[in-house]
Amino acid sequence: MEKSIFVYSCDIAVREFCKQYLGNNRLEFYSSYDCLCSRIQLVSPDIILLDYSLFEFIGPDAWEKVCSLAVSGTVYVLSQEDCSSFVNWFKKIGVKEIIEFPCREEFFLSVLFPDEKTCLRESESSEIISDIPELDFLVGSSLKMKHLKSLLFQVAQTDVPLLFLGESGTGKSLFAQAVHRVSGRGQKPFYSVNMGSIPDSLAETELFGTDSGAFTDAVCREGYFSAAGDGTLFLDEIGELSASLQPKLLHVLESKEYRKVGSAKISHCNTRFLFATNADLQKAMEEGRFRSDLYYRIAIIPIEIPPLRERASDIPELSHVFLEEHKKALSDKALDKLMDYSWPGNIRELKNCITRACVMTKDDIISENYISFC
Repeated sequence: MEKSIFVYSCDIAVREFCKQYLGNNRLEFYSSYDCLCSRIQLVSPDIILLDYSLFEFIGPDAWEKVCSLAVSGTVYVLSQEDCSSFVNWFKKIGVKEIIEFPCREEFFLSVLFPDEKTCLRESESSEIISDIPELDFLVGSSLKMKHLKSLLFQVAQTDVPLLFLGESGTGKSLFAQAVHRVSGRGQKPFYSVNMGSIPDSLAETELFGTDSGAFTDAVCREGYFSAAGDGTLFLDEIGELSASLQPKLLHVLESKEYRKVGSAKISHCNTRFLFATNADLQKAMEEGRFRSDLYYRIAIIPIEIPPLRERASDIPELSHVFLEEHKKALSDKALDKLMDYSWPGNIRELKNCITRACVMTKDDIISENYISFC
């Protein structure tokens, strides 16, 4: 059910966070205390979110007044710093909960909508598109894979940035390619760039390109922004992007414009951006290593890729694919051994395990003795 939510904050990151996770509600943002109070008296919102960073600016009496005006609404405090010394006082004046910001969507929604979040998730998860032949190359028929394929097909029809999250070896780059393949850009270029493999000194020229004369021996060359054109650019390990490049990437995402290194000419960017990481970007933001405004720009739709241990029923199908090129099969006990393992290296580890077993045995049927884990 749609709620009326007022957000009192001057922080762009707080506002973007609320837009991202509460956008299906009636959101109103205020930077003026007087306007906020006047509006509360007129509308009586369901929820009021107060940014703790404004606490010292308006003073405790003003906060108490907001809580007293919210006769039919629930007041929450969003805090990016330690405000534990004020917890009891906040409770006394009527604050329901103090929410540490930034936080994960699931936690945020569970606090604001404790009775509705479960129903929302169940209704969303029940919508599975049963027949997506374009995604048949994604191996797996488990419930998690069916949900994931449906989600990928849905978001592929948009141009919004996507952030793939998941452990190493889960196949984030493969899922990014799947989105590109079934999108309207499927016949256009797809470029994949691992930011962790590019030295910081070269990253800007790799992405933006260079103009002749930009530095000694520099020649005019296009970067990935130009090469991708109207297609898709997948930036893997985005958490490794240097602090100096983060605001520049943010500018490209927001303005769709960029300049080659050493050039004054503005180039336009019509590329669809996909991102991936196995790092904890929430923690990186807290530690100041990753910009919060960039995070909320690239994580409009975060997509969790499940680890193999959570989709173990897909192991027989995946194993069959990896065995095909070797023209071998698994014994029942060998398959049981694979099914019982926790797979910390996920699909990459499974493929390596199958390949190793195929190389080490001359038999057409691989016994459990040849299944080993590194």
